[in-house]
Amino acid sequence: MLLQKLHSAYSDFSDYCQGKPFELAISYDEICSRLLKFNEINAELIKEEFNYLFDDLKFEIQYYKIEKPEFQKFGMYYDMIYQIELKKRPLEIRYYRKQLKRIDKEFSEIEPYFIYYRSNSSEKDDQYFRKSSSQNHITALVKANEMLVEYLAQKSGGKTADEIIASSPKVKFKLKQNEVMEIAKGMEGIGVAEGAIKDIAEYLGRCYGVDIKNVYGKSYVVSNRLKPARFLERMVDFLKKSV
Repeated sequence: MLLQKLHSAYSDFSDYCQGKPFELAISYDEICSRLLKFNEINAELIKEEFNYLFDDLKFEIQYYKIEKPEFQKFGMYYDMIYQIELKKRPLEIRYYRKQLKRIDKEFSEIEPYFIYYRSNSSEKDDQYFRKSSSQNHITALVKANEMLVEYLAQKSGGKTADEIIASSPKVKFKLKQNEVMEIAKGMEGIGVAEGAIKDIAEYLGRCYGVDIKNVYGKSYVVSNRLKPARFLERMVDFLKKSV
């Protein structure tokens, strides 16, 4: 199925990136290799899409609005920073700041897509997120631009999220990947964390110092094991006993 092919494509690219498909501190050679690898994997996905017949409108919209952007954004991101690094000037910080200003200046061109995404709108889904639509990439475009801004902000002298975490008081967490996944699913389920489960799990993983790999596989394991809330139940038991 198409969705399985997409998830496999994401997993393959993530594995190639050693579990960190989104990187800020990355060399030019790594950018080039990741972009080439993405294009190679994406070419196979495009073939699958071309031959796939959507007979369910709801699934077609979900695929292009929610599912595919989680993979597609990486191709856009690495292509954007490749173009920027290709023309990098000797005065690096000034160059990156200029690029950041350029993006801000050009923001009005894609502002409607940002508003549509941020407001969680759906009235134009049937127009935007169809196989035949030239705009079915807009969610990925929004996400890639947010990643690009973070990249340029860090290159312009700002701190990355990982650097901020690293500079905080030393706290050692001893969590495993499935335990982080369990927390992520629970937080998403009760509405205290908004976003795609992959983004939530990877963000929490960064906070806890855990590389989350194969998010969809981990999510399936947690949901289908005998005790889905195994880790959280241990904490609940402790809190009850400590009262």
